[in-house]
Amino acid sequence: MISYFVPDDFFTRYIGNRFLEMVIMIVGGIPLYVCATASIPIAFALMMKGVSPGAAFVFLAVGPATNAATITLIANVMGKKIVAIYLGVITFFAVIAGYIFNFIVDTFYGGSLDIKHMHGHVHSQVSPTLIFSIIFLLLLLLSLFRSYFPDTWSGLFAKSKGGRMAEAHGEKITFGVEGMTCNKCVQHVTEAIQKVQGVTDVLVSLKKKSATVSGDFNVDNVKAAVKDAGYKVKE
Repeated sequence: MISYFVPDDFFTRYIGNRFLEMVIMIVGGIPLYVCATASIPIAFALMMKGVSPGAAFVFLAVGPATNAATITLIANVMGKKIVAIYLGVITFFAVIAGYIFNFIVDTFYGGSLDIKHMHGHVHSQVSPTLIFSIIFLLLLLLSLFRSYFPDTWSGLFAKSKGGRMAEAHGEKITFGVEGMTCNKCVQHVTEAIQKVQGVTDVLVSLKKKSATVSGDFNVDNVKAAVKDAGYKVKE
């Protein structure tokens, strides 16, 4: 509908102010219920109608992060003050990121991302597009590594947090942990167990739904820490 009904260069012709464009994206994007995937073609269509890349990026940031249902839920559970802080932080950093993105486009692409002919505007020996593509490829590979090798990722996380993987001494037990569904759960369980006195090493496996704990500690205290974190201990 945007592509069909909105005239070409509408935003450039009638608005012509990048900050005002970002404000419009915020006003329209915050209450809109749209997921990250669905927001991409909307941003693409807006750019075709003259919206700056930075303003389109603002829409991509605030659209999936907020919606009327989320705002209402947060207001009922945490209060209006938290809602104001929540929206303020998202808006502030979205605008800052939008200006940074516009700066990159102005510096490396002459102020415009010509979607149809972008390949003909970059004459530097090392294309910025290639650099950004490599960065995003590395992030994608890291995400896939975390998804398909969660145990290895948990081990690396435990090393970085405690630095004591090779120093574990004393008792070592493994028990099941129910309720873990993602790597964030692994992090919560790991941090909860690490706070128990006497624990020297923790390795939580999302795949096996288990936690291996080493050190001189009280087993009941470890189980209590897991339960306090919101998970069930399976004997």
